Amino acid sequence: MHLTQHAKVRMQQRSIPPLIVDWLDGYGSTERAPGNAEIVFFDHKARKDLSRDFGKVVVKQLSRFMNTYMIRKRSCVLTVGYRSRHVLRQMKFFNEQR
Repeated sequence: MHLTQHAKVRMQQRSIPPLIVDWLDGYGSTERAPGNAEIVFFDHKARKDLSRDFGKVVVKQLSRFMNTYMIRKRSCVLTVGYRSRHVLRQMKFFNEQR
């Protein structure tokens, strides 16, 4: 996975370790973001999977990073940061025609 220079700077400024970005890539949930990109974040299932694979103690010690997100486009990380709001999920409605 390639990190842009902007993403590297943001990781340093926001004290986000590379391990967290790796975990986001492997365990995070994705939603569409503007510009044909995607936002990757830790949801309940991702946290549960991390606890199963690395242990509850490790995940608890790193809990301050569980609200981290990254914006990715074609396996290239554009930026990383901390969520201050919930991720808006794409709503899919069927039979919208009335």
